[in-house]
Amino acid sequence: MHVNRRLFVIFSLVATFAVAIEGRQTFRSGVDVIEIQAQVVGRDGSVVPELTAQDFAVTINGKPHALLSVDRVRFNSAAIGAASSASVSSPPESLSAAAVGQPPLNQVFVLAIDALTFSPSASPAIAKAATGFVQALPDSALIGLYTFPLGPRLEPTRDHRTIARALLDVSGQLLPQPAGTYNLRASELIDYSSDPAMREQILRFHCGTDYRTCPELLDQEVWTTIASLEAQARASLGMLDDLVIRMGRLPGRKVLVLVSEGVTLADRPGGRPDIGDLPRKIGQDAARSNTMVYALFLDHSTMERYSASASSGLKQHDNLERDVDAAYRWLSQFTGSAGGALMKVLVGEGDSSYARIVRETAGAYVLRVQATDADMTGKPLAIRVKVHRQRVTVRSRQWAVLPARPKQ
Repeated sequence: MHVNRRLFVIFSLVATFAVAIEGRQTFRSGVDVIEIQAQVVGRDGSVVPELTAQDFAVTINGKPHALLSVDRVRFNSAAIGAASSASVSSPPESLSAAAVGQPPLNQVFVLAIDALTFSPSASPAIAKAATGFVQALPDSALIGLYTFPLGPRLEPTRDHRTIARALLDVSGQLLPQPAGTYNLRASELIDYSSDPAMREQILRFHCGTDYRTCPELLDQEVWTTIASLEAQARASLGMLDDLVIRMGRLPGRKVLVLVSEGVTLADRPGGRPDIGDLPRKIGQDAARSNTMVYALFLDHSTMERYSASASSGLKQHDNLERDVDAAYRWLSQFTGSAGGALMKVLVGEGDSSYARIVRETAGAYVLRVQATDADMTGKPLAIRVKVHRQRVTVRSRQWAVLPARPKQ
């Protein structure tokens, strides 16, 4: 597969002179310190100001840890004003330079578009919404574009117009899937593969009294469809994981904004399609690379529900809801691990979600937590950050890895 050389160069070589502000292990007066960035936002997505160390509580692997200090930082401060003019009723409260005590820090945005999950006909509407996001970013923000598996890829730049023009060339690459003889839904595939009782029910529904050839043909269609869905999921998530890992070589804080119609994975134990622990791994890789992840799930279930081409049996509300859940639940796991958020939008919309991302990423708190000997294992540590305030949302990475202490 062709890979844009310029993008590879920027993601590969820039690390030679860059130091990320989160995810590193530091040493202070003989004390091992873990740095964690936490975004604390109100109900409208605006940054919550003036929090102190007394407002935070941090646990690592379920155990409380001492908080050594808390600093506030702001990123691309013009973002707040740009976002507020887009779709909020009142301007959010910003973190001023005087309050933070330092000039704004830049962060790198990467707009990742999984074109393998949507059809060519949806491309113009998706590109239009993404263009609005690019235009809402402050001029100082760096933004890159990564379309996969094929499509425009541009290294992070402040030339936002170039990114906006490139979005016009984004084209969905989801090939029309043959409905098959039985037009099976995702929920039926999952139940058929995991529950013998449900398998019999599905057989009776589709085969009726025809038990001569129907069961064998239905079984073949189930497993062929499952194999196709698993192949698509591995392809999409594999390329996404590669991008996340390479983003770790970029300097400073990164924000990955993923646009996807999702991939279908089982929503019950033992069910298929299944690709193992790959979604969780991507989230951990994002946490290691100091990358916050936002995902916009493009929901087309409303259009499908009222599609005249769908048979009455396929328009059942419960089945459609499960199909949507199976397509986006892995995104929730992925974004949560990386300290971001999942937003469900209708295909062709998303302006308010993009504007919220700009607001939420305008500032953060850097927490420095004292590590213990039990943390120095070289294995992933589960991190939880809580704030003693009501009606606020905390976003922070859920994983960290500290190098194991050398054996004495």
